[in-house]
Amino acid sequence: MGRPGPLLAPDHGGDGADREGHRREQRLPGGHAGGAGDPRPQQGGRPGREHGGHRINAAIGGTRVGKFKEGGRRYDIRVRLLGQQRERPEDIPLLYVRGSNRQLVRLSDLVRIEQQPTLQAITRKDRERAITIFANVAPGASQADAIAVSQKVARQVLPEGYRASPSGSSQAFQESFDSLRFAFVLGIIVAYMVLAAQFNAFTHPFTVLLALPFSISGALIMLWVFGQSMNIYSMLGLILLMGIAKKNSIMLVDFTNQIRERGVERHEAIMQACPIRLRPILMTSMATIAGAIPPALALGAGAETQRPMAVALIGGMAVSTLLTLFVVPAAYSVLDDVVTWDAGRRRRGEGLREGLAELWAARRAARASTAETTTSRA
Repeated sequence: MGRPGPLLAPDHGGDGADREGHRREQRLPGGHAGGAGDPRPQQGGRPGREHGGHRINAAIGGTRVGKFKEGGRRYDIRVRLLGQQRERPEDIPLLYVRGSNRQLVRLSDLVRIEQQPTLQAITRKDRERAITIFANVAPGASQADAIAVSQKVARQVLPEGYRASPSGSSQAFQESFDSLRFAFVLGIIVAYMVLAAQFNAFTHPFTVLLALPFSISGALIMLWVFGQSMNIYSMLGLILLMGIAKKNSIMLVDFTNQIRERGVERHEAIMQACPIRLRPILMTSMATIAGAIPPALALGAGAETQRPMAVALIGGMAVSTLLTLFVVPAAYSVLDDVVTWDAGRRRRGEGLREGLAELWAARRAARASTAETTTSRA
């Protein structure tokens, strides 16, 4: 005789024992098949009749029938077949189920067993099925470029209804960049508010903040020259520049205002303030650049986190210092002319549109008179 097949419920003979066994089976709730971490392919059966499915599930996977406590801990009581009776795929057809006529029927007479590969685990993200793809950025490549290329490829190859979204370090990278952009914009707004309160004017902060575009352009040029990418550390360098670069403009504008308070004419005040403030501007800028040179030349461990920030700081300070000495005085004169014209327009009681039309007509007349003078001289 061959090896006897395992039975799902005890059957010791007699109608009473049979009914008792049937009642016990009915009291067993359906369980979930175990072995989710088993690397072997799972077994799938195609039943010829929908009969006894929950019993088979209880026999293979087990079902929880109770709990008990011991040592202050609670344990589940699960009932299922012995390990040697359910370990192999060949054990499944040997199971018996009870038919509609109360007779035991071998499972191999009802279903056929097919072995097919299937997922051992199903991952989800935002309550949707998801498959995670891991990759490392090649040496010398930018993570932002890698993410952009992967998103482009995903849009080309994924069928309709599928989408690719960053996760893990890629998601943290994008969130960090968004936070840094927000901090940069918020820093500019706060700087304008503080400068407006210090100068007690709305125009002088614009003059001071003109140093920021030059510092950013210098930082980007220096990053490109040294082969550095636009990453989180270089963004930190730009935010640092936002606070350091405008000190030159503050010194020029504040000292010019102090000279004008003595009754000196605007142009003369600018001509006096620039040479006097040139020395402290160069000293502070050179000290900042000299302090950033060692991390910019770093070669040891962790140098990749210091070098982009230092390179951005050096380039931004150099370009900002050079152009601030020329652009800030010119912008100061232009904005002061605008303020003087607006004050005169208000005293005359003119509207903004009428004042602009009058200013435009006056400029055209002055340009025409200059052209006539040039022609007559020729």
